[in-house]
Amino acid sequence: MGNGKGLRRKVIEALHNSLMGGHSGIVDTYHKVRQLFQWPGLKKDVMEFVMGCDTCKMCKIENVAYPGLLQLLDIPG
Repeated sequence: MGNGKGLRRKVIEALHNSLMGGHSGIVDTYHKVRQLFQWPGLKKDVMEFVMGCDTCKMCKIENVAYPGLLQLLDIPG
C-alpha cells in the first residue's frame, strides 16, 4: 500500500482552494486540514503546497517599509 501522497495533496488542495476563506496562507490552511485530518509531516506538506501555489505567489503582501506622510511640494514663484 502506498503512502497516500496524492490523496493528501488533494485534501490540502480542496481546503486551500475553497471558496470560503481559500488561499489564506500556511497557518490557516494547516488549521483547516488539521481539524479534519492528521498524518505525519502534515505541516511540511501544507507548507510546500502553499509555497507552490501560483495564486498565493501573485497576491502575496509585500514586506516593505511604510512610506510615511506625504511631503508638500514647493510652489513655484
